[in-house]
Amino acid sequence: MKKQLYAWEVQEVPTADEMERCLTEINYCEFCNNGHFVLGLKEFQLKDDGKTAVAVVEVNADGEIEGKMTEMLYCEFCHANLNLISVQPLP
Repeated sequence: MKKQLYAWEVQEVPTADEMERCLTEINYCEFCNNGHFVLGLKEFQLKDDGKTAVAVVEVNADGEIEGKMTEMLYCEFCHANLNLISVQPLP
C-alpha cells in the first residue's frame, strides 16, 4: 500500500472528532472508495476564525493515489456536508 499525506482545508468542522466522522463516511463510501483507499486523521488545527480548519490526512491506497483522490473529491454521496476549500499533497 502506498501512503501520502494531504493538507485538507475545511470549513464548518469545529472538532477533530467531527473530522474523523467525515473521514469514516468517505472510507465506507461504496461509490468513490469501495475499499480502494483508507483515510486517517493525523493532525487537526482550528484556525483563529473558529470556522476554518486544516486537517493533515494520511491516504493509504493500493496503486496510484492521485486518481483515487480526484474521484473522491468529486463524489456527491459521501461528503456532501463537508465544505472542502482545498486539498494539497504534502512532501
